[in-house]
Amino acid sequence: MTLRLARRRIVFVVGKGGVGKTTTAAALALDFADAGDATHLLSTDPAHSVGDVFGVTLPGGAAPSPCSALLTLEELDARAYAARWTRRIIGPVAELVEAGTYLDAADARALADLSLPGVDEIMGALRLVELARGRAARIVVDTAPTGHALRLLEAGDLVAGWVAALDAMAAKARAVSAGLVHVALPAPGEEAVQELGAQVRAFHDEVLAGAGFVVVTRPGAVVAAETDRLLAELRRRALAVDALVVTAGDVADADTTANPPRFVLPPLSPPPRGCAALRALGHDQPASPAARIDREVGAPAGNAAGALVALPRRLFLFAGKGGVGKTTCASAFALGLAQDAAVVLLSTDPAGSLADVFGVEVPPEGVRLSGLELRQVDAAAELAQVQLDYQREVQAAFEALGLDAAAAMDRAVVEALWGLAPPGMDELLALVRIVRTLESGARLVIDPAPTGHFLRLLELPALALEWTHALMRLVLKYHLASQLDAVARVLLEFARDLKHFLTRLTDPAATAAFVVTLDEPVVVAETERLLGQLAGAHVPLAGVIVNRAEAGPLRGRGAERFRAQAAGGASALILSPSLPSPPVGPDALRAFLGRWEIVT
Repeated sequence: MTLRLARRRIVFVVGKGGVGKTTTAAALALDFADAGDATHLLSTDPAHSVGDVFGVTLPGGAAPSPCSALLTLEELDARAYAARWTRRIIGPVAELVEAGTYLDAADARALADLSLPGVDEIMGALRLVELARGRAARIVVDTAPTGHALRLLEAGDLVAGWVAALDAMAAKARAVSAGLVHVALPAPGEEAVQELGAQVRAFHDEVLAGAGFVVVTRPGAVVAAETDRLLAELRRRALAVDALVVTAGDVADADTTANPPRFVLPPLSPPPRGCAALRALGHDQPASPAARIDREVGAPAGNAAGALVALPRRLFLFAGKGGVGKTTCASAFALGLAQDAAVVLLSTDPAGSLADVFGVEVPPEGVRLSGLELRQVDAAAELAQVQLDYQREVQAAFEALGLDAAAAMDRAVVEALWGLAPPGMDELLALVRIVRTLESGARLVIDPAPTGHFLRLLELPALALEWTHALMRLVLKYHLASQLDAVARVLLEFARDLKHFLTRLTDPAATAAFVVTLDEPVVVAETERLLGQLAGAHVPLAGVIVNRAEAGPLRGRGAERFRAQAAGGASALILSPSLPSPPVGPDALRAFLGRWEIVT
């Protein structure tokens, strides 16, 4: 078979982390280029691995591939892209905020500056609009894992919220100018708002409408459950699924007549890396023998479970690349903790798998199982409820003040302010849950989103704190603080909880972070970056868990690097075993935890 799975110009490669999504996207893009099509491979995952798969270090921005002159590689630097985009648009938008509200120039600039930079999904959407209007014959998109890939598809809706808020301010500014000069004049910055609206429409009409989706999966009950949910979401959005690629599967299961066509890639060890290996992918190449590892690091020194669950901490974080077994490790650890104390296992991943790992339904209010409370945060639903409560209270406040229809525009502006909230506010509501859970006295184990979005979550509290203060200043300037008691209380509590979380997160007496990884080159590279970023954020590292480790001493340069992280006794290097299939259910998870080993 060939990996030329889709004939559309824009192809999104999506799937759960760790299923081989980036490798599939790279092989597909190279296949297009080898067929003579100028192809652009864009990674929108903040934890990029495209350079690792091609065996090169990619600079910021687009760069030629080492494999073909027709293939361009790009790992989107969302922060740098946002900075360039913001510099161009921030002045006009701040002017519009000042003209359409009671904020002075400094406050208007602060609110606009906080709200507009955006994050990975929004910048990814805007970059895709640029590429769609460019010359590339093919565009292949290597997305973040499932939950945040779906957020990329919804990025246009978030930008539309910005547009609605700014439109309300523009209407107020036009009304004020008409009252002064008796002529309806365009509001300052209105052209920038129209540009934003045009980009929203272009993302839907020029990118998504004609795109095809390749869904990547692999054998296993947990992966299959998430893949089914992903397929259902794509179909709900009326997006075209062109192929299902099963990695490390039985090639006899391929079925090109299915809907969507099902392609199967055999298990390959080591995973494909570099031009030749990517070209061979999908052409029925036999699996190569496992590469021999070159350096002994150490031998297991005894069962780790007892020592790890005895750590005197209240907050435990499990971070790692998608697909390394992060949720499974967090679940097993939480069960071990729950033997002696009240424990809450909280997933903040938009595509959380707690229900699949435990084999039970996890409703919004949570569920108790084997002495453990499981909670899957539906952050989007919580944010929607907060927004609805806010709008209702604004309406009641204006009515209580006896303001007539002349104040309708002011009310529309205040109601629309949530539309200028920093992207990721829904994830921050999950952090508030974390703080309040800790205050209840329970020990808390957090299963977050994979690497890139976990790191973004660590950065968001400081931004949200500034935005909360800016919103409070606006409420005060509209003289609504006395009427918006609940809103003011929510904002103040939100600010308090964020400060509390930031303090606790970096406290080694309160927090312990574990990084879950695999001893594979691409995973090792991402894990090294994650460890450096955690150190830079001053998050206390308790251990590195090398999952699916083979029996016997752990070897390899990656393992040596992880062991160095544990130097000085501050953290441990832990092996968790390779199993025929992932553990599902409390009994299997406890047995899995009992086989963890600390390496000396």
